[in-house]
Amino acid sequence: MQSAIWLIIAVVLAVIEASTVQLVCIWFALGAVLALITSVFTENILVQVLVFIFSSVIMLAFTRKIVNRLTGSKSEATNADSLIGKTFTISEEVNNDAGTGTLKARGTVWSVVNVEEAVIPSGTKVIIEKIEGVKLFVKKVV
Repeated sequence: MQSAIWLIIAVVLAVIEASTVQLVCIWFALGAVLALITSVFTENILVQVLVFIFSSVIMLAFTRKIVNRLTGSKSEATNADSLIGKTFTISEEVNNDAGTGTLKARGTVWSVVNVEEAVIPSGTKVIIEKIEGVKLFVKKVV
């Protein structure tokens, strides 16, 4: 009976793994297979669970770096990255506390955050320091 349970767990985890784009639970599916093999030799559920846990954790620990290197996200430059270091004029007053502030860069209106935490009035020249998502982080041109 315990063998059937481990088989079901292994199959469910394998189906979950197959339905995802990234490696999510392959280690646990393999741990369930090892627990299934253990259940053939012993009826002790504690031993089976320990085999499942330890084998899963060990496989996860030793292969995680390799998997991250193979499937890791790589930062790719975009056209927006070319805005960094350029000077633009603020369209709407930048106030970090109020969450306001925009500027128009190359035909696109961007949300703006001041890296120096001060209010920047509309019409002020700023330089773009970095981009995170859809926000430009700017500082006032001196």
